Amino acid sequence: PVSPSIQEQNGTSPLSVENSDEIWMSRLREIQGAILISSLLQIVLGFSGLLGLVLKYIGPLAIAPTINLIGLSLFIEAGKKCGGHWGIAAL
Repeated sequence: PVSPSIQEQNGTSPLSVENSDEIWMSRLREIQGAILISSLLQIVLGFSGLLGLVLKYIGPLAIAPTINLIGLSLFIEAGKKCGGHWGIAAL
């Protein structure tokens, strides 16, 4: 049996260590940008007072089922991920 590190070094794929670093760093930059834009949108909505107008029409009886449906739709994927290591999932 050949260890994975030797297979990676002798592989014919064009993915080097530098390329793999650039891949995950670009993904992280995309996530950071999305968080930045969403937080700026929240700030604008908060300062403009539009959130107060919207919340007159959207009450807890509309928000709770929406959050519930989003959580239930993610339950299967979360169960798969938690099944891999139950110790970390318990935290």
